[in-house]
Amino acid sequence: MPRTLFICDEEEHPVHEGFAESIGADFYRYTIPDYIHKQNWISRALDLRRGIKLPDYDVYLATGLSIPIIKKIVKQRNKPKIIHLAASSYYSRLTLGIPRTIPRYEKPVIKQLFRFVDGIIAISEFVKEEISKVTDCPVEIVPPFIDPTLYSRLFSLKPNLDGHIIVVVGKRRGTIDIMTLIKAFEIVKKEFKDCELYIIGAGHSKELEKFNGIHVTGWVDDLSPFLQKSSLFAFPGYGQAFYLGVVEAMCAGLPALVSRYTGAKDAVKKLDKKFIRDITPEDFAKRIIWYFDLPLDDKKWYSEKSKEISKEFTKERKCREFREKFELLLEKIG
Repeated sequence: MPRTLFICDEEEHPVHEGFAESIGADFYRYTIPDYIHKQNWISRALDLRRGIKLPDYDVYLATGLSIPIIKKIVKQRNKPKIIHLAASSYYSRLTLGIPRTIPRYEKPVIKQLFRFVDGIIAISEFVKEEISKVTDCPVEIVPPFIDPTLYSRLFSLKPNLDGHIIVVVGKRRGTIDIMTLIKAFEIVKKEFKDCELYIIGAGHSKELEKFNGIHVTGWVDDLSPFLQKSSLFAFPGYGQAFYLGVVEAMCAGLPALVSRYTGAKDAVKKLDKKFIRDITPEDFAKRIIWYFDLPLDDKKWYSEKSKEISKEFTKERKCREFREKFELLLEKIG
């Protein structure tokens, strides 16, 4: 295995760190001071400095590209290979304009930068499809894994499949279209008077509770009580690269309803393509009503199958897949 350096900031996702550890990579951590987030030129200047001073390695693995590309440009001999871990919603913004558009000049700039990238590991088919619109680099797919401790706790849960409680988990941000779900809930509420919707995650306004049956909890330390009393997990992703919350809910035995702009639809597709919907209130509501109308035995079957699918998302399995795909990429790029 070539000497590999994983370039990451101090708040890197634990899944990405687990992937890097699986290939025996060394870590290069850098700090992003709070004051530079609003000063993009300072960030670029710091990246330039970091790239120039980056230690010599055969391969650089990184979620961000500027630092390893700078190193590759300034190194005169034995140019390193760059493997990009593509785990961001940025590429749906770049190609689809969701959840929001970006300046026009960025797309041609990104295409030029990818000339220095040798291979890509994307965390979903959704990311692969969008990133392939801006580069011809070979792309492999390795989805993220569920935290091992959390996995054990979730797998032991038994949801309330005979009820009419919907739960969504995720902080307020552009990659989750919460209003689509709320409007869908209002439609469903006309058919199922006892229907409730729990919105869990930071940033959602308590004013949403003005809608009858909606509960806004904010951030919670333990999702277990909410998942256990729920009947269906719904996630109207809008350019979400993957979203682990979907497979975590499936691990708890909750069937997951997602939009086609959610990377975790790869897992949901194995449950039933009917659970992948257009991001409209009418389409979400139609499928929720369909699910609530199912016989209990059918709901139990979907619940058990959800748990079975979640077994694919253990740390051991996904880290092994990452190591295999990483080695495959290195063979392809020579």
